[in-house]
Amino acid sequence: MLVEAILEALDHLAESKRIEVGDECVVGSALLPEARFEEAVAVLTSKVRESLPHGEVILCRIREGRVVDMGAESLKVADGFYAEGYDYDNLSVFHLRAYLLTDGKRRWTAVYMDENSRTPWWPPEERSRRNT
Repeated sequence: MLVEAILEALDHLAESKRIEVGDECVVGSALLPEARFEEAVAVLTSKVRESLPHGEVILCRIREGRVVDMGAESLKVADGFYAEGYDYDNLSVFHLRAYLLTDGKRRWTAVYMDENSRTPWWPPEERSRRNT
């Protein structure tokens, strides 16, 4: 799956990594030093291209933002990258994010990934046609 491939590619850059595998979905995250932000974006972009020969991908650059937790701003987003993809072969969807975050004292790179192979994006009749 895509999340596992990305975490493997980030292995030499990451200070910490996490993956959780559900029945039909995978989520992952990695924390990297601030200076590794562009490398993280390059890994995400290259792994998307490798894994999605038949599909659609939306790539976005985020110039600024903020994290609001329970109504209070907790972090600022100094830079960011977002990729949303639809895999036509496997009928799955993914959302990948890389953020350069700051709490006012320090800055770091955070990568968050969600991959869902049972997304309701494709109706059951299309799934059944693909599985026969």
